[in-house]
Amino acid sequence: LSPEERADDLARRLSTQQVAGLMCFSAHQFSIERDVNEDQKTFLNQHLRSVLNSCGMTGIPNDVQIGWANAMQSYVEGKDYGIPCYFASDPRTGQGTADWPGNLGLAATFDTALAKTAAESISKELRDLGVACFLAPQVDISSEPRWFRNSGTFGEDPALSRDMVREFCDGLQSTYGPDGEDLGWGKDSVTAMVKHWTGEGASEGGREAHLDGGKYAVYPNNNLEALMIPFVDGAFQ
Repeated sequence: LSPEERADDLARRLSTQQVAGLMCFSAHQFSIERDVNEDQKTFLNQHLRSVLNSCGMTGIPNDVQIGWANAMQSYVEGKDYGIPCYFASDPRTGQGTADWPGNLGLAATFDTALAKTAAESISKELRDLGVACFLAPQVDISSEPRWFRNSGTFGEDPALSRDMVREFCDGLQSTYGPDGEDLGWGKDSVTAMVKHWTGEGASEGGREAHLDGGKYAVYPNNNLEALMIPFVDGAFQ
């Protein structure tokens, strides 16, 4: 049967507990080996399948990460309905992958084709590590100079950010043939998890929106719609 029919059939078979597990996300996995440890078995046995590979931050060699990913997939293959792990990674430029400039560096080139090329490279390398979801690109507008995540954005211009992130997402989420033709989703594609939906860059006083002190977003001069442009007109297209 087609993948769509199989997915529909599987969804109807899952228990409430299994669905709940699939809606959860693991804590950062910083320390791994070539096998599945007891903590990881615990959350996998609770039906969780979205796993955050944070080893790019700790310098763990790529061959160990690949061995671990394969071991995790082998473990869940024998569970329930064989639903695989869905590995995600934060940006890890230069940590076992090609050392591309960050978003602000790419934006400084005003070259959207370069952003797409960088994303194509990143997606291929992540898939080689077993990662299928990239917790990026960060496309908040740099509207608060005190905020420490400004360097992860495409800058303060909504139109430039829109154009850069649209090409970046195309580079991540498509697979390209030998002549550069866009084949759509394929073996080299990763999901783009665009962030942070207008709340992070607009944090009151530049405070960190992941923490309680930065829980309020502010939009001076009613600029909420401007901050939505890179998401709605860029990434989501």
